[in-house]
Amino acid sequence: MRVAIVTTSYWPIVGGQMIYARDLARELVRQGHTVTVAARFTSGLRPTTWDSLSSVDPAAAYDEDGVQVRVIRPRGLRRLALYPVHRLHYYERTERWAIWLFQVALTDALDQAIGPCDVVHFNGVGREMLGFCAEAVARRRRVPFVLTTHMHPGTWGDSRLDFRLYRMADRILAHTQWERGVYIASGIEPGRVDVAGIGVPTPGAGDADRARARHGLADHLVVLFVARKAHYKGYGLLLESAPLVWRDIPDAQFVFVGPEQDEPTPEQERVLADPRVTETGALSDADRNDLYAACTMLCVPSSAESFGLIYFEAWRNRKPVVALDLPPLRELIGGCGGGVLVGERTTDKVAHAIIGLLRDPQARLTMGTNGESFAGEYTPDRVLDRIIGAYQASTAELRSGKTGERAA
Repeated sequence: MRVAIVTTSYWPIVGGQMIYARDLARELVRQGHTVTVAARFTSGLRPTTWDSLSSVDPAAAYDEDGVQVRVIRPRGLRRLALYPVHRLHYYERTERWAIWLFQVALTDALDQAIGPCDVVHFNGVGREMLGFCAEAVARRRRVPFVLTTHMHPGTWGDSRLDFRLYRMADRILAHTQWERGVYIASGIEPGRVDVAGIGVPTPGAGDADRARARHGLADHLVVLFVARKAHYKGYGLLLESAPLVWRDIPDAQFVFVGPEQDEPTPEQERVLADPRVTETGALSDADRNDLYAACTMLCVPSSAESFGLIYFEAWRNRKPVVALDLPPLRELIGGCGGGVLVGERTTDKVAHAIIGLLRDPQARLTMGTNGESFAGEYTPDRVLDRIIGAYQASTAELRSGKTGERAA
């Protein structure tokens, strides 16, 4: 198939949404499909909604790992159409104008960038606005419009404007059964929502000794955090939990991996100054895999997740995880017995879960083994089979006249 993946931000920007698009594109190419990725940004995440809607990256066209990557921007004076979108997109009475202006700015550029395709797959949510351009291009081409949203209810992806886009899709690819239920409860027909999950590549053998030598971890128990260093990801919560862990296990080491986002508080700064804490920025896949091999457990007490790719990465290395008890994680982590779910977002509860696992090697082994077995259901080829099936079903329905342009 010829697949156009449309996404606001793309690799080398680091984040679950960007890595999803990158890995999906690579797996499609590996299996013989032709893939174009069209994105607005590859230079870095935009810090505010205003920046994400109005700023642009330089146009670019290049091939990477067999994927045709196209960075798009408005042509000429069409960029001016982006400036009112930030204000207009917040209000129900003016959001139609926001959509129209964004389409004026970018639909033609997107249409030209992706070339011939059999399906348009948008990776994102409605408030990013680019999805409405992707939908318009799909209708021009008379090909299916497929969505993967990475929705975090209560935080991201569940606004009125988001669901306006979701109702326009021929297919939505949910990560979990719970997420599928959210769409169905909003009135989207069950037959238009498939559960696909995310493909988790099988890692090469990580070198634990190399990671321990590089980061000065010696033979200590290691609690690993891998995520953007943001409040909602639980970065500060885990930092503040560390002193409680040290009361019981004084030599426990904490390693925080990921790009900076939120400034630490003075209390968190004091923890960061402790020699038992190591911070890195974003690491290569190989370096990160070395740390997975070296760690005792992964703890990312995020308050919002749609799937949690990092937990699967830990399981691929047979390591147990600690996370907050969120509905999608209850289905995944709780369902497979691959870790501990914390019911309250407090430092003492997080510390208690960490201490319990650090003290119980048998529980760690059991949970890591359970997680590894469960992660085997989410290999890239198995997930891609589900995604290709959704593409093909949507194409067949479109040709038979069962679907068509949906009301905005």
